[in-house]
Amino acid sequence: MRARWRAPVRASGLLALLVAGLAVLAPVRAEPLRFVITAEDMTAEAARRFPVRQCALMMACVTLSDPVVSLVAGDDRIRLTTRVTPELGVQAFDTGEIDIAGKPRYDPGRGAFFLDDAKVIDSRFPGLSPSQARTASDLASGFLAQSLRDRPLYVLDESDARQALARLVLSEVRVENGKLHLLAGDGD
Repeated sequence: MRARWRAPVRASGLLALLVAGLAVLAPVRAEPLRFVITAEDMTAEAARRFPVRQCALMMACVTLSDPVVSLVAGDDRIRLTTRVTPELGVQAFDTGEIDIAGKPRYDPGRGAFFLDDAKVIDSRFPGLSPSQARTASDLASGFLAQSLRDRPLYVLDESDARQALARLVLSEVRVENGKLHLLAGDGD
């Protein structure tokens, strides 16, 4: 009689172990890992990649220097302000500034961030006539937009353990609350 009683207990014990094992193996919904890059970090990295000089037909040239990155709360774009020095032939014009904003794009193979769809949001050329300022702004914005599609604004540092981990598992990039958030895992 005791043998009959032990068999159901063993079977229910095995069933309980099986259910517990499945519960442990079932996917757990966890918060994604989040890494943050500040505008100051991005500015320091961008400064290493400037100045940039580009010319059109060897006549009209623009030198872009002194980049400053800003991440504005409520805006999902990265903003970049840079000093612009236009030249026409051998004549250099007064320096101005241009502000652009674009969407961050991450290239996992390079561990690098680029700026896509960059658009001018403001330009200031106080020493130029309105016509010259418009020409300088148009020329600089075209060069800068192309440059930022091809030249990284920020590259993850593989010697930094957190950034090296982010590079391996990064699944999403967002600008939120004035910071660039790198998410690893399910960001929904």
